[in-house]
Amino acid sequence: MSSIKEKNICTHYHKVLLQRSLPKFFQEIQKLQVLYQKNNLKCEQCQYKIDVGNICLRCQAVICDLEKQCLHHHNQQKSDHCIFINLLSTQMTCIICKLEILDFEQYGLTGNEDVFSQWINPQRIRIEYLRYFQKQELSIQRFNSPNVGILNIANFSFMNSILQILLNFPTIQQILSKVHAEMEKGDFNVKSIKKIILRNICCISDALKSKSVKLLNPTELIKSIAQSESKLLGYGQKDAYEAFKYLINFLHEEFRFTNSISYWKNIIPFLNQEAIPHDWLLLSQASKFRDYSFIQNVFSGELQSTLQCLNCNRLTLVNENYSAISLEIPQIHEQNVISKFFNKLTKDRQDAVTLQNCLDLFYEPIQEMNFLCLCGSRNGRRTYKFSKFSNILAIHIQRFKNKHQKDQTYVSFPVEQTNFSNLLNMQGDLNYQLFGLIVHYSNVGGDHFESIVRQPNNTFISIRDDQINPVTLKYVKESEALMLFYQKVDSPTNYKTIHNVLTQYELIQTGEIVLKDDELSFLPNFWFEQFLTLSNPQMIITSHLLCFHNQLKPDYWDFRQSYENVSSQEQMNTSFVCDQSINLQQNNNSSSYFQLQLQSVQLPTAICQFLVEKYGGGPLIQKTIQTCTICIEQAQNMSKRRKLERGLIQKYENCQSDRQFIINLDWIIMWQRYLYNSKSQLQKNFIFGNPPPGEINNLPLLDSNHQLLQDKQVEKDYSLISQQLWTVLVSIYGGGPIIQVSSSSIEQGNSKLKTFDLDPEDNIKVKEIRTILNQCFKMYNICENIDCI
Repeated sequence: MSSIKEKNICTHYHKVLLQRSLPKFFQEIQKLQVLYQKNNLKCEQCQYKIDVGNICLRCQAVICDLEKQCLHHHNQQKSDHCIFINLLSTQMTCIICKLEILDFEQYGLTGNEDVFSQWINPQRIRIEYLRYFQKQELSIQRFNSPNVGILNIANFSFMNSILQILLNFPTIQQILSKVHAEMEKGDFNVKSIKKIILRNICCISDALKSKSVKLLNPTELIKSIAQSESKLLGYGQKDAYEAFKYLINFLHEEFRFTNSISYWKNIIPFLNQEAIPHDWLLLSQASKFRDYSFIQNVFSGELQSTLQCLNCNRLTLVNENYSAISLEIPQIHEQNVISKFFNKLTKDRQDAVTLQNCLDLFYEPIQEMNFLCLCGSRNGRRTYKFSKFSNILAIHIQRFKNKHQKDQTYVSFPVEQTNFSNLLNMQGDLNYQLFGLIVHYSNVGGDHFESIVRQPNNTFISIRDDQINPVTLKYVKESEALMLFYQKVDSPTNYKTIHNVLTQYELIQTGEIVLKDDELSFLPNFWFEQFLTLSNPQMIITSHLLCFHNQLKPDYWDFRQSYENVSSQEQMNTSFVCDQSINLQQNNNSSSYFQLQLQSVQLPTAICQFLVEKYGGGPLIQKTIQTCTICIEQAQNMSKRRKLERGLIQKYENCQSDRQFIINLDWIIMWQRYLYNSKSQLQKNFIFGNPPPGEINNLPLLDSNHQLLQDKQVEKDYSLISQQLWTVLVSIYGGGPIIQVSSSSIEQGNSKLKTFDLDPEDNIKVKEIRTILNQCFKMYNICENIDCI
């Protein structure tokens, strides 16, 4: 039982259930459900009828409040009457341990551990209660809306509300639905929990789009999130804003790719259309590159932060990206109590707090103490202003002052199409229209969230988990919004362009127009969906798909399959790529080309050229493009180089010598990253892996007299290796200086070093290892002195 205490799990839960017969337990739930349907569920202590109650798992007694007048109905000293479940949130609580009973997955457990082998997973009990009291079958029949609801399981309402907003937005819905279709084509059997979460999100997105069901059960998504981010789950107070940040960051990480910063600064089309440089440049000079994803283009805007030193008046300007802005509610003093009460009832928009008031407070200067000016002062003032708008403006209104205090001040906000130039203090026609909002409700036993979403016919629906109902414009305007989502409205002049491009795409898809390969070009799927649905789709980004030779950049399977074929035949010649491996990379067989087809749309080259000229970016990728066999050959050579070097290391790493040699630990870490490259990185299209570490550099370990610094410690600043292993590494990488270690002293230099010579066969391997690297440097114009190499 020690593991139970370590995991802070209630020790009474399993005793309560094991003392009962589960069939009888579920039979009593059915009796309660009959009372619930007849509106005859009463608190056993105060005898008032209640819609939502707390039920004792031992005797099925119903009480309305665990902490107030009804608590004494159960003797707290009786451990078999201490576990309660709330009908609304299915939150389980032990009133003795003062602990929340969580599902096994939320502890990172599968339920198969020895100590839990006889336990009943709380999830099973929750599902049984949901089955009776949330009325899944009745909910399905009750729907008059074509939209899809999501069951509130495990107090998941806060996440349901965000999913309904994000996955009903056309751009996100279309892209995730296409990803889901590709996942379902093959066997999707991965162990990565993040890929499982992505698949579950894509499944929900596809269901919301196809409307193939009327009610979704998010249990699989809850289980996968529990293993990755257990802090999001539980049955205490939750915040939809936290769920929003989690989903946005998660989708960005899953769909991001990298491009050079100079590419993003390009305003005039065609000035900068180079492909990404070699993988090693990207990995070793990360500050020169920027990550991008379609989810970022949907939500990301830019703020300009101005920091003024109050001592020397020095100004520092910094641009910061945002996916949502969080606004405080200003305190507006009413004239008297009567007018305050009246305004709360009527929600008078003239006297209430407005969204403009919240933004004005956001623009006000704030004191900044966590900085150090060049003059030595730490006293500064920071102001923010918008410098770049986003396609969807997400606004969070800070209503929770602390865990138990909510600000219920009514904040009025625009609903119909409005020019936000005054609100954002930016010039131009920044027309936004409310797409959706989220409302928080405090209920007995937990929080509840409502999503209000605009429909294509400009009506609104309210989604409270499994309950979906149309609502009036007045209802929307009077809602106590927690989050607001505004969509940038496109100018009418772009509608004709979109219509013409979409017509061409559909004619090609249906086969009514047949063009030759050299008359077609690829456009990224994610950009095409943004072009159809967003006001500002930004640049057409394709350079990350091209290699240094302006051919299609190969992926992991393009070089790995042929490499394994060659290795199995033990062909270790210098050229390394036989005719068979080159033939595997033809246009119709290449894995990278196949992925390009899946992730792109095909349009006439003339239209693609027009779109690149209009929106910038590029370069164009024509259908006749070939996968680069030169990059495949070089990637295979680097795989061979690692294999040869690992063979030498395995041969000499266990050798014993009279003396040991000191080697810089920082160098060792870079060397290990290169030599034992992870397959996950290769599959992220870094097919060359991590760069080699460059020459051995022991100088940071020595003082001005070339003696080992006294504060340097073994396994913290340096490692000790045998003479044989040192000889192998120096033969391959060069560098130094040599620092020998004997039992009595540390010696620097070669004065007392007994040489160790490699076998002639090993010398040939070292020469081949060095030759492969030099060829790669030369072919890709890589300077050997760049970072990490």
